[in-house]
Order: sequence, then structure tokens, then C-alpha cells
Amino acid sequence: MFTFMLFFHLFTATTCAKIISIDDVVAAIDYDKKVRPNHEIGPVNITTQIHIVSLGPVDERTFTYEIGYYHRQWWRDPRLKFNGSSITHNFPPDEQIWIPDPAVVNVRQFKRFKRSVRTVISPQGNVYVSQKIKAICSCIMDLRMFPMDTQKCPFIIESFAFNTESLQLFLHKSPFTYNNENVELSGYELIETKAERTVPQYQVIGNGTEYYDNLVYTFVVKRTLTYYLFRAYAPTVVLMMFNFGSYWLPPSAVPARITLIVTTVLTNVVILQSATEQTVKVKYVTPMQLFLIVNILFILISIIEYVLVLNIDNVGCEKTKKALDHDDVILNSFVLETQNKKASKDKSHKTVQTESRKSNKPKGSIPKSKIDSCSKVVLPSLYFSFCFIYFLYFQIT
Repeated sequence: MFTFMLFFHLFTATTCAKIISIDDVVAAIDYDKKVRPNHEIGPVNITTQIHIVSLGPVDERTFTYEIGYYHRQWWRDPRLKFNGSSITHNFPPDEQIWIPDPAVVNVRQFKRFKRSVRTVISPQGNVYVSQKIKAICSCIMDLRMFPMDTQKCPFIIESFAFNTESLQLFLHKSPFTYNNENVELSGYELIETKAERTVPQYQVIGNGTEYYDNLVYTFVVKRTLTYYLFRAYAPTVVLMMFNFGSYWLPPSAVPARITLIVTTVLTNVVILQSATEQTVKVKYVTPMQLFLIVNILFILISIIEYVLVLNIDNVGCEKTKKALDHDDVILNSFVLETQNKKASKDKSHKTVQTESRKSNKPKGSIPKSKIDSCSKVVLPSLYFSFCFIYFLYFQIT
């Protein structure tokens, strides 16, 4: 009998129990979702937290970055008080109750996932909404240190319709939450996150001003140098070593020296063009462009040096040829005049001929090997000194 009565009470309680939904709470009161909470008392306070699902990539050509996150918000609506346990639903509650209108100020593309929403309403009228969002936001970058730069990419949340007199935004005690495994920036490293609340002033129609709460989340990212080190710096330095190796070739090896110089200059030009295309058009020269331009200047110096060597060699050869031709004329006339003399004097004639050739050798010409000998030492020393100062300066800065 006792068992039967217990079963009866459990069955009755189960069948009579009713699951409370948002629709039931809204229907039980005179609720207007167009009116914000506390509209007769003061502003409604919204607490916000960002849970990062994915971050990146960062695009230097468009000055943008991509972010996927859960936008979590807490506020209190006294009109939603009810008796019972908390209500949890997995759909956007904007069709039943009033919700805030946070907008991302620096957004370019924005997408809400309506299937990825969690709504919780407590019996005290506390509301919690979490929704998955994907956005592409602008990030104004300073590329004066590219590719050894650090960028600060902001993520700014602001109410679109309500000023501080109607709605106030506050940061959660943990403004950011994320897993390191999910934050893998291609070519960057997330080194710091910041969050602050600001109240900027806006000019409205007429001479009036209004204040709106802003929640500014900042992602501080540092570019990884390894990619550019192996794709740009190391190949160009190796090619410059080949270019300096041309000084060790004899000036007569014209095809070999020209091939080394032309290959080096073309490769540097291609890498310079590729580095320029990776970034947006800016009015200043980036450090990578500066490095490649200096490489090209050293190659131009190599071309000038080789042209100088060839010209000095040709001038020396022409002077020597003219002197030898002049000696041949004198000697021929001298032989014709003295051909009837004794044979014993022929030896002295040859001695005079040899001494005449030596005495008429052009003076003051620079030996062609002397320029290459100086270039072997001076130009590589200057170049590697530049590389050392370049990396030391930009790494410290």
C-alpha cells in the first residue's frame, strides 16, 4: 500500500510539472522587449567577456585580422523574475526579451552563428547570453620596422543606440579567455592582451555631445622573423658572397663575372618586388626594402669596378701597342742604315732594341690586379659591417 501511494504521488508530480520557458515568463507579465531594463531608474549595466576561439591571420596588405570568439554578456532585467529554476535555451533570445546592441566599431565583416547561442535566465532576472561570432576587423599597422615589427590590433565594442545615460559597458574580471592551442597566428606571435574601458565623446546633430562606453581589447602581436630570415635575408646574403667572389676571377673571364653579377642583381630585384607586394603601399621605406636596396647598390658598385678594370686594361694595352709600333719604325730605319756594317755590331743593335723597348714602356698605368685586390677586402668588409649594424639596430629598436 505504501509503495502504491509513493508511486502515485511521483506520477502525479511528474505529469503535473511544467517546464518553464522564456515564452512562459514573458507571457505571464506585461513585457515589452522594445523597452530596456531600468528605463525609469537609470542605465542598465552590461558586463562583457570575450572568449577567443581563433585569432588570425593578420593581413599586412589590407591591414585587417580575423577573429572568432564567444561574446558573453551579463545583465539584470527585474521584469523577468519568476518562481522556479533557471531557464536555459540554445537560441537567440532577441525575439522574446530585450538584449543589448553591442557593435564592433572597427569591423569590416561580421557573422553571427545563430545555432551557437546559449541563453540562461535566473529566477532573480539575471540574464546571460553567449553567442559565437566571427569578424574581420581593421588594424592600422606601422610598417617602419617590417619585418621586425610589433603591432597592436584593437577590438572595440560599443553600444550603437544607447549612450552612457542609458547603457554602460563594464569589463568582466577576466576580460579575455582563450586556449593557447587555438591562437596560432600565421607569421605572428601573440605576446600580450590588454583590455580597458573608455568613454569617447561624439558630436550629435546640432551642438550637443553624447558619451558612449567603449570596451577596447588590444592584441599585441610580434612578427616572427624566421620566415623572412630564410626566405629573404639568407638567400640574398649568400648571393652577395657569390657576387664578391667575382673579384677573385681574372678580368679576362668576362662571361663568368657578368653571369655572377647579373644573377645576383636579378635575384635581389625579384625578392624586393615580392617583399613590396606583401605589404600595403606606404609612403616610407621598410627595413627589408632598405636591406635589398643596399644589396643592389653593392652590386652596382661591382659593375662599376669591373668596367673600371676593363677600361684601364684596354688603355694600358693600347699605349703599349703604340709604343711598340713606334719602336718598330725606328728599328727598321736603323737596320736599313746600318745593314752594311760589320756583323760584330749586330749584337749591340739587338741590345739597343731591347733597351729601347723597355725605355719606351708607358708609365703611370694602374695594374688591373690592384683594383680587384682592394675590392676583395674593402667591399665585403663594408657589406658585412652594414649587415651587423642593420640587425643590431632593428633588433634593439
